[in-house]
Amino acid sequence: MLEQNNVKCTWTLCTGSQGNIGVRAAPAISSGPLYSMAVVACRDTAGTNVRFNEVYLDRRVEVDSVAERSGSMKSSDFSNVYRGILANPEIEGCRVTVKVDEDVQDLK
Repeated sequence: MLEQNNVKCTWTLCTGSQGNIGVRAAPAISSGPLYSMAVVACRDTAGTNVRFNEVYLDRRVEVDSVAERSGSMKSSDFSNVYRGILANPEIEGCRVTVKVDEDVQDLK
């Protein structure tokens, strides 16, 4: 995409809080490189045709029918984060954090 430089595109990487809380070893260990990759991608694509953002998810998201039973966040609600990022071109090179239900409407 960078080499083509003729199409404005958006890339979003979703990371999670396991890297910070470390409750489960495998996802916690694999999160560190993702955080670093997101920072590098944000800096390397700044001012280019590629808009890169990270969504840091500090909530459990499940399919709607399962979320209704478990009390986790519904995937249909979480999708509003992506809609919000795509709708606002000023969100570029950012970490968008989702910790509470309201964060899917009011991007942080």
